[in-house]
Amino acid sequence: MLGVATVQKMKSRAGNTRVEIIAGAHSLFLDLGYHGTSILQIASQAGIALGGINNHFDCKEDIFVSVLDNYHPYHEIYPILRNAQGESVDNKMKKNNRSMGGEIEC
Repeated sequence: MLGVATVQKMKSRAGNTRVEIIAGAHSLFLDLGYHGTSILQIASQAGIALGGINNHFDCKEDIFVSVLDNYHPYHEIYPILRNAQGESVDNKMKKNNRSMGGEIEC
């Protein structure tokens, strides 16, 4: 039976591997695009064997979703927008549209 310390170390290492996969995929997606990046390239960038990816993700799309979740700025933007005071976006757009001579349909 595995000790508590051994299990915690294994979980920590697995978490670090997942972080490395996501970071490596992020870099590759930026450089090569989603379709230009292979699972093999992601594994290589993360420093793991190809089969190691399957311990953390079912497919490349799942990796991409994790990259978006970890790197998209909505985590910072959404609270700012939620707490913003003043006009709604809809009212602001309508006002700006009127000042432009009504060129945009709202």
